Amino acid sequence: DNEDDKDNEEDKDNEDDKDNEDDKDNEGDKPQPSAPVEETDSLVGEWVGTIDMAEMLNMLFESADMDFMTISKFKVEMRVEFKKNGNFAMELDEDSFWKALNDAMPDMVSDLEGYLEANGVTAEDFEAQNGMTIEEYLTTYYEASLSPDILNSNGKYTLDGTKLYMDEEDNYYLIDLTGDELQLLSYSGDDGGLNDMLFGDVVFKRQ
Repeated sequence: DNEDDKDNEEDKDNEDDKDNEDDKDNEGDKPQPSAPVEETDSLVGEWVGTIDMAEMLNMLFESADMDFMTISKFKVEMRVEFKKNGNFAMELDEDSFWKALNDAMPDMVSDLEGYLEANGVTAEDFEAQNGMTIEEYLTTYYEASLSPDILNSNGKYTLDGTKLYMDEEDNYYLIDLTGDELQLLSYSGDDGGLNDMLFGDVVFKRQ
């Protein structure tokens, strides 16, 4: 009986080995990802970084003939989530966006006051004409014209080595991914320098 049991166990082991070899052969027939699986998986998750939107907003002021107004800093928390199914979502944190606007308000009020006074209009004149102070006017204006979703986006992503594709074009971000830190170093498309303004020195950290 013991010899029969031993033979049965050997037969079972041989069958298991054969099944493993067959599975290995079948895996070779499957389509391979453009980047190693471990590299793609290392991007999956939620990443948070703090971007400075000041330069971008100053460009908007200039295009609206408001170049007398400048912002020295406008730091907002940005979250980027990469999912296993190939979808991504990028969004600004609303609380930090409105805090940045509030922090920038004194400089913007001072700039507008200076511009008005240079054109013969005092802060008191402005309030009498508009029924609100300069700060109230700017707060109302920017709360209506600016939105935390100004940079929000979502869609499909693919990772090919150090090239991260996040749009429907052939453009990509050149990234530096080291452990739990991610940087978007440069952008291959013509974005008017937006990537350098927003992401150039930003380190996104895995949550």
